[in-house]
Amino acid sequence: MVNFIISIIQEGNNNIIKVSVDSGSETPYYYINEGTRTAYIRMGNESVQVADHILHELILKGRRQTFDAMVTDKKVKDVSFSLLRATYKQETRKDFNEEKDIVSFGLATDDGRLTYAGILFSDQCDLYQSKVVCTRWNGLNKASRSSGCS
Repeated sequence: MVNFIISIIQEGNNNIIKVSVDSGSETPYYYINEGTRTAYIRMGNESVQVADHILHELILKGRRQTFDAMVTDKKVKDVSFSLLRATYKQETRKDFNEEKDIVSFGLATDDGRLTYAGILFSDQCDLYQSKVVCTRWNGLNKASRSSGCS
């Protein structure tokens, strides 16, 4: 269902009909014509056909899912987390419990399948041209930003 507001704006002797359409949360939306489905995005004052990589992002957004949380076919038993374990120990002074923390951190599912985040943090990461970007905040809002890392 499309949510919209119609209002009339008067400019001099002219009445202008203004239609405001809310952006939806279940993206992407398609234009269907003669058996084809095409998604468009707004760029400036025109609508252009969406590029494949943007369409993929819109599909994930519509599912309320992020790339890093998607589950893969790779298994936890086939990778190691030596660098993550050592960094976690150094930064927190706590031991990294692979059985519990991997699932708790969203790196794997309960049945032992890795998420893309799990692959990115594993020693055997084979997601070429991918990187992890993070930001640490002091406090509860972005105004208290402390440092960034990548």
